[in-house]
Amino acid sequence: MDVSEIRRRLNIAPQEGVAWFAVDESAVPFAQHKHGLRRVILREWLDNSPIACVFARSASSSTGLSQRPHGHQVEYPRCRIDVDGRIVIAVPVPAKKRDLDHTTAMCDEPDAGITAAVMGAESLRPGSR
Repeated sequence: MDVSEIRRRLNIAPQEGVAWFAVDESAVPFAQHKHGLRRVILREWLDNSPIACVFARSASSSTGLSQRPHGHQVEYPRCRIDVDGRIVIAVPVPAKKRDLDHTTAMCDEPDAGITAAVMGAESLRPGSR
């Protein structure tokens, strides 16, 4: 049994506003015309649902929360936040919880200001701020 299965059985969620994942573009309805991996940050792990709310990160978007590259690749060798980008917090995106597991986990957000902004943004549930 892997870590993700243990978390699922115990209903232990990754940390909201902190946990970053790199999921296949086809797994999140953000820019499905693109191919490769989309970096997403967890906004809300919805209770009693197979769906979580994430925000996508884009290196080409002109709107959203500006974010510098992470500099913690020694601590998190799987971190792929290596260029300037924006977290598109105006567009909550549904993601299957099964796609947000130990195989797609990248790192934890080091900036408390980013975490606060992510957690202050609207989730998939109206009035979830």
